[in-house]
Amino acid sequence: MSSNESTRLYISNLNFSSTEPELYDYFKDYDVKSVLIPSQTVRGFRSNQVRPLGIAYAEFESFEMVKDVIDNLNGKEFKGRELRLKTYVPYSPTVATKKLNKTNHLSRLRRRKNQEHSEESELISNVEVVQREQEEEEKIVEEPELSEDTVYCGYLPKGVTDVDIRHYFQEYNPQEIWIFRTKLTKSRHFQLHRHFTAALVSFEKGTSSQEISEAVSDKKLLNKKIVVKPAYLDKVEELKQISKEKISIEQGNTEQQSQQSQPTNE
Repeated sequence: MSSNESTRLYISNLNFSSTEPELYDYFKDYDVKSVLIPSQTVRGFRSNQVRPLGIAYAEFESFEMVKDVIDNLNGKEFKGRELRLKTYVPYSPTVATKKLNKTNHLSRLRRRKNQEHSEESELISNVEVVQREQEEEEKIVEEPELSEDTVYCGYLPKGVTDVDIRHYFQEYNPQEIWIFRTKLTKSRHFQLHRHFTAALVSFEKGTSSQEISEAVSDKKLLNKKIVVKPAYLDKVEELKQISKEKISIEQGNTEQQSQQSQPTNE
């Protein structure tokens, strides 16, 4: 008789409280010959316990009877659990090795698939990061609006006056001159502060600040090379507002001093 026509039945998912007489009685209509429930002894410090493995073996008269049992009782409930029934396959080292190799092969395939999925996810993530960086780099940064009639003069000589600046631009008839000091910080690892003098110079309407900055690009002020370029419009408005507030405060102080200096009539 081949292993495919075994008269022994393999039973799994068995309730741990099941006994061999109970299982024998369950299969009695199929002319069962014997029932075996394997168990293991768990040795403790003071006592030993015998625990079933949750499986069983049953011997029948014929292979056909085993098939009938499987057809009729597989998946049926016994003591609160659905029995899993199949034909018993005798143990063979060759068969066991093949099963182990198959299991290991499936495990390797699953690991490889998970690794490929992880690498693919990482690649997609990296591509998304690169795409976001490219999109950020490709964003058009709006330049501040430039003034048409005012230039910015940077890195002016120390002690420069509005007379010096007016003389520097005398060919273009300068109108208003604002001299101020600004602070520059240049360092990634430590603080380095440097103050320098700058100015805004306005000209008559219709004059091009770009043309003026290009015309004086090589010209020196008090023997020093300076930076001249069209001024940012918002900076011009900001400086004009500061200038107005300063003038208003000075006028208020002058009026207050004038009132205090007038004699009172007794």
